Amino acid sequence: MILVITKENVEITSALKLNNQEQIQASGNLDVKTGNSASLNDGLILFQCDASPIQCKVGLNWIFNKYKSIDFIFFVGFLRPINNSILRNQVVIPTEFLNLDEPPVEWSQGINLENISSSQESQKILRRGIHKSNLDFSYGRILSYNQQYLTKNIILELNDYKIGDAINDLTFSINKYALINKVPILNLLIRSQKKHSQKTKSIVKQLLSKMKIPGKVHG
Repeated sequence: MILVITKENVEITSALKLNNQEQIQASGNLDVKTGNSASLNDGLILFQCDASPIQCKVGLNWIFNKYKSIDFIFFVGFLRPINNSILRNQVVIPTEFLNLDEPPVEWSQGINLENISSSQESQKILRRGIHKSNLDFSYGRILSYNQQYLTKNIILELNDYKIGDAINDLTFSINKYALINKVPILNLLIRSQKKHSQKTKSIVKQLLSKMKIPGKVHG
């Protein structure tokens, strides 16, 4: 069974060819649906996590306790660039996931970053799907950072300190959870505007329809 996680409301059910959708009554008002994906030939759980990383982890714990057969995770996320290396509507293959909890006033005393490396296997799968979709892409280090501190000036400071290439507040917690629980994960990450265009939604659909997961028979 595959778990698909997204924060934004993107149109991915058609790309997944999701049938027999059912809204699950979950604790804490979690937005969880189940169904069968014809394109991936597997059962699927769709978790829309539009809250904080802590609440997302609570949701992951609930989902994994209820569904013991989950053996793969897709995370669909959008990025806010830190520097100019990532272009609009560009797919980003993550090389590393970073987490920074400290406010800027503490940076002068030394910056304490948590980090997780992206696996070579996941990068290879992403490259294949991107090439099949004929999409533009780059590589980048993805930073998770507390949204309450985030301003345009902080983005400039992050660039000065060379802390990551782009920001997504959920990537680190989700990838750390996958690592601890030994569940393979693919991160479909795209630089997008605050309001996602039809172009962005089209890229998401293309990627989800072209990704080939090892061990799965695809339709």
